[in-house]
Formats: sequence, structure tokens, C-alpha cells
Amino acid sequence: MNNNSSNEAIKENIPVRAQDLLTRERVNFVIDSELMSKLRQFSKEKNCPMSRSVDQAIRLYLNNYDASDDTDTIALYHNLELFINSSVESEICKTIFMEIDRLNLRYIFSSCLLHINENATKLGTKIQLYLSDSNNEAFTELINYISTKNSDIIAKVFLDKTELR
Repeated sequence: MNNNSSNEAIKENIPVRAQDLLTRERVNFVIDSELMSKLRQFSKEKNCPMSRSVDQAIRLYLNNYDASDDTDTIALYHNLELFINSSVESEICKTIFMEIDRLNLRYIFSSCLLHINENATKLGTKIQLYLSDSNNEAFTELINYISTKNSDIIAKVFLDKTELR
């Protein structure tokens, strides 16, 4: 009996639910406590097994890994924050929202208070975008679009918590 037929014979005697375990491997390693807590919460909220989430995360990591990259970590997603010196209802915000929509980028926005100086604050808008590495061209277009606007309109721009000038 060859290996394939012996595996098939074993598989026939195993309940259907347990057959999936034949293609799985038990591993033993440590994970950051905060990440594990978030994974447990995600699994509970989405009713999704933690192992499926880990499988997907490893697949995404390996599919996006560039062997020529010497960095220790690979950012698959980036957080871009725009702080605008105008309210959400202003024309400049509306045109920026339209540009972001045109580029098919994911974002959220909210009103915020901008600290002007020690004695002054101003009502502004915070736009937060979630960009994957595959959004590189759209990101470049958005930055070029924003840079053509009056510099007084854009209060601050942050990429992954680093201020862009």
C-alpha cells in the first residue's frame, strides 16, 4: 500500500470535522500579549477561529514579502492623517473628499479642534486614510493634489505617525 492509499484509508475512518486536522500542524511559539488579546477579541466578535486569522495573516505576509528588502518589518498598511484648517462642511473639505473618493481610497473623517497657539484653537477636520502598499500611485496622486492647495488650508499631515513637511 502506498502512502496516498494509506492516507485515504485513514481519512475514511476519521470523522469529517477531524479530517481538516490532517492538513494542519501544531506549532508552539509566543505572540505579543496585546496582539493575542486583540486576536481573541476579534475571534469572539467575528465568530472566526483564531487559527483561520493566523493562516490569513501569514498568507498576506508571505505574499507581500519582498526578499530583496533588508528591513526587519514590512508595513502592509499605512495610516495617513490629514488635519485641515476648515470645517467638515467647507468647500475645501468637500473637494478633498471627492478626490479621495475618485482615487477609491478608504477613509474616515471627523471634526476636531486644532491647537493654533497657546491661546487659540480652531474647529478643523481630521481625515484618516488607510493605505495598502498597492495604493502607492493613488497615495502619490493624493499628496500631489494636497500640495497644490493653499498651504494654510492643510494644518498637518502624518504618515504612520511621522509628520510630513
